[in-house]
Amino acid sequence: MAPKYRQIPTKTPESFDFNDIPSDFGRMFWLMLPIALDSEGRGIDNTQWLRSKLFPIREDDVTEQICSTMDWLATKGMIVRYQAEGRKYFYSVNFKTYQTGTDKESQSFLPAPPPLEKPTPDLLQTNSGVTPDLLQTNSGVTPDQVRVNAIQYNADADADASGTQKKLPLAAAPSDPADRIWRQIKSGSLTIPPSLRETVIPIIDEALRRNNLDEDITAAEGKKYYDAYCKTRSKQGSFYSPHGKGWIDWWAQGSIPKSGNGAGHTYAEEFK
Repeated sequence: MAPKYRQIPTKTPESFDFNDIPSDFGRMFWLMLPIALDSEGRGIDNTQWLRSKLFPIREDDVTEQICSTMDWLATKGMIVRYQAEGRKYFYSVNFKTYQTGTDKESQSFLPAPPPLEKPTPDLLQTNSGVTPDLLQTNSGVTPDQVRVNAIQYNADADADASGTQKKLPLAAAPSDPADRIWRQIKSGSLTIPPSLRETVIPIIDEALRRNNLDEDITAAEGKKYYDAYCKTRSKQGSFYSPHGKGWIDWWAQGSIPKSGNGAGHTYAEEFK
């Protein structure tokens, strides 16, 4: 049978990992995520599927926020992405630790993660049971970064049980220059969302060449367009959403549109 409820651990507000999530949307998403998962803590790694499960009647576009949050959770080691039968799935690492009564639910119809091909380091085996290589394949982070993230997440899990928080290293910064620049432009995002990478990376690469490979100058250039976009009003009079994508097109064109009525920008948000 389907679950009627999910549990939220009382120590969650004190969890370093929970408070490290870079946006209020991300924290809400993490708290609600168990609702979408089956008895094994598995889900389909698809933005539209997640939206239909968690935000079925929400009218605004939260696609980019979902993508960014899922990327962050995977990088942090709180979820693990995998592929089976040519399709993408994920599971929540400590789902079974905090959710009780799952044995009474319907059996999971989603395929299990593929078996590990290499012995797992004891450090990761404690809670996640996945290898650094597997996480690198599915989340795009390095084995060393995974180890740091897994230590931190497991420490939070231990703290939930004992009430004592261990002080450990935070997650490493993105290793890709484009992701580092994106993070400076949009401080709430750790990496460029997968849906935008093909569009954004060539723009950043071109800007890097223009700026003699200086990441800080390139980030400042991109942020100029992002900040201008967030201060621009639509024809309806409301400011553009910080999650909109129109500023990316402005950056690619090298210009910020001007309004003709002297009352600030009034152009429709093309890429919302």
